[in-house]
Amino acid sequence: MFAQFVHSKFKRYMNGLTKYTKKKEMNQKGKNYKTNYMKKYLLIFALLLGAVSSWGQSKADQAAVLQKCIDLSALESSYAIDANGQGEQLVVLIPKFAFPTDLAVTKFEKPLRFLDKAAIYDQQLKQVLFIGKFEVGATSASVEIFNYHNFTGTGGSDKASIELAKTGGAWNVVTSNLEKN
Repeated sequence: MFAQFVHSKFKRYMNGLTKYTKKKEMNQKGKNYKTNYMKKYLLIFALLLGAVSSWGQSKADQAAVLQKCIDLSALESSYAIDANGQGEQLVVLIPKFAFPTDLAVTKFEKPLRFLDKAAIYDQQLKQVLFIGKFEVGATSASVEIFNYHNFTGTGGSDKASIELAKTGGAWNVVTSNLEKN
């Protein structure tokens, strides 16, 4: 009799524990489902946001914008000239943000050279362009270019702030501001 009593109490205890454990597992599954559901939607949202933000940023648009900025007459007057009176090949310091270095941009019939800081110091280059801001949208662009006259020394620099707009398939300079230091 006593054994049956203990057995029945033990059985009820185990049955209650099992129900509690199953209920806890169900709650946990629900939380995991909700968490995974949210993660999926956040990932999809991030991918869509990245796609939307890159719509106007084809390499052709980026090259056209950079070409317009490099050809800006205010900046052009401060580019280095070699002994033959020809413009030297422009060197661009590779910015820290993602920037394509294979753009088809030329100046003085020479392609731009994109170098990192170590290569510029190794080659003891004086004049270096640095792109501080390069934001190209579907119909507008905003660019800041620093033209260092003595990059490895204590030379001055010019800062060009340029706003562009795309009208009729072509990029045009809307405003430009050059600050000489």
